[in-house]
Amino acid sequence: MVIRGNSRGNGSQLARYLTTQGDNEAIHLLEVDGNTHATAKQLHDTLLSMSLMAELTKSAKGLYHAQINPAYGEDKAMTDTNWQQAVDILAKELGFGGQRRAIVLHEKKGRTHAHVVWERYDYQTGKIIDTPFNYLAHDRARQAMERVFTQQQTPVKNNRQPELKEQLTEYWNNTVTATEFIKAVEQAGYLLAAGIAKRPFMVVDDHGRSFDLVRQLKGINTKAVRERLGNIGLMPEKKAIAQIRERQQAHAKDKATSSPQKPKNRDLSVLAHEFTNNKKSMLAGEKKKETIKEYTETRETIIQKQEQTPTGTVADKKMAATKDFAENKTQTLSREDRKQALINDMRQQLRDYQRPQSRDQGISIGE
Repeated sequence: MVIRGNSRGNGSQLARYLTTQGDNEAIHLLEVDGNTHATAKQLHDTLLSMSLMAELTKSAKGLYHAQINPAYGEDKAMTDTNWQQAVDILAKELGFGGQRRAIVLHEKKGRTHAHVVWERYDYQTGKIIDTPFNYLAHDRARQAMERVFTQQQTPVKNNRQPELKEQLTEYWNNTVTATEFIKAVEQAGYLLAAGIAKRPFMVVDDHGRSFDLVRQLKGINTKAVRERLGNIGLMPEKKAIAQIRERQQAHAKDKATSSPQKPKNRDLSVLAHEFTNNKKSMLAGEKKKETIKEYTETRETIIQKQEQTPTGTVADKKMAATKDFAENKTQTLSREDRKQALINDMRQQLRDYQRPQSRDQGISIGE
């Protein structure tokens, strides 16, 4: 499907164009400002009044004229209701919902397309409705129409098309029979298909996009292709596209199954949290070990002082050792900014050191 459109003026000239037979095989006034049985004069008067409303503003273009062109063959399935629905879709994307409009169907060379004209003047705001980036609105409407009416998706620009042309031309020149050519094309991941009307031979690439085969063959005309492939029964274009897409889905499924699963974000956060906790525990453990080492060295110093004391009873020695230990401990805590708990009982601490207990924060040396 192709949609084109732009702002314009001169409603009288546009009305004459839409109602002139010319190359058209048939003209059908589908709707004129809500009237489904309008005449050519009513169309003329309506478009003239629409364009004249622009004189209330600074704009000279009071109309928006668009064309809706379905692909060959798909226009036959469009009913009057479908055409009106298509116009509604385009109006929504362009911002013309609720505006006065006229719909005229032209049949030319066996294919029907629609002309639609909207009034740009907004009676509520007293301003002209602007349509910036209208080509993007056309594309959004085209996608919606193809989805609603289950029509073939219009191929997007393919940056690999030059490569496709080179490959297909090489396959054509290096083969003689239709079977050889078809086999070479299929081995490259493509499929040949039967088109319609002026494009009888199509090629579908590995992304499910279809192209006119003749246009992909450099220096080869339709007659030469017809002579080689004319007697070969090719599958319909839609069936070939469906096969390619099924192949893509199967390949993606196999790839997902065979590829190792990467950790999810949640798993990574859990691992990071556990690593942080473990690191904190290790640091706490190292700090406790340093404290125990310092405690042991202090204890050895006190014992040495006890052994060097020449006089005094055992009780005096114990009291002196306890006093020395407390003084030394206070100095140590001052250096550690009082981060460690006070050690109240030297003998109890020694027993704890001999049977350390493991906890989440490291090794505990006190109750």
